[in-house]
Amino acid sequence: MRTYPRRRRGAQINSLIAAAILVVALLGSSVGAAENSPAAVASPRGHSLLSHLGHKKGPAGLPRKWDKRIPLPEGAAVKDVKPPAGAAQTVEFSVPGDFDKTVAFYQQALPKAGFDLGPEVKVPARKVYSLNFTRAGVQDTLAIFPDKAEPSKLAMRITYTPEKGWIRTKLAKWEDRARILPKWWRHHEEQKRATSNKESSAPAQPTGALVQPPAQ
Repeated sequence: MRTYPRRRRGAQINSLIAAAILVVALLGSSVGAAENSPAAVASPRGHSLLSHLGHKKGPAGLPRKWDKRIPLPEGAAVKDVKPPAGAAQTVEFSVPGDFDKTVAFYQQALPKAGFDLGPEVKVPARKVYSLNFTRAGVQDTLAIFPDKAEPSKLAMRITYTPEKGWIRTKLAKWEDRARILPKWWRHHEEQKRATSNKESSAPAQPTGALVQPPAQ
């Protein structure tokens, strides 16, 4: 007789748990549908969420050795990847948005990413902007100009040097030393030759008169 209340309590608890799971599932589906709705995606908050989720990988079409430290504005799409020219790589983008806002984005985002801003040229009337930025002694360039194919967007060209691994970095240092050593040796030899020429052209110092021994 005592087992029936226990069974009833267990059945009530199971029914409550099932109801709670059903409510959570319904709420989750409604929230997901609201976030994926066109209105939510079109809102600024939805764009910031999408850009945050896709920030790590970046837009599709980036080269394998893309420098992930270079920031990209929201909505940037890869248009073309140029063949490498030496150590430099050039990627062209199509960017939606205002010219001044895109320029301001890079003026703020590049220093935050650890880059130093160099010389810049800005022509607002033609919507043309160019900037040199460096990090660890490596210079990259940014160019913004009107997109002829899509006048409502901007075209952007970034020329950068892929980040080297530690082995390539060591080799690059030794290559720099190999370039500097001949210059240093040449300068050293020129100084040595100039010193020897000065010594040879200097007048001979007069020597004292020879003292002859007395005649016997």
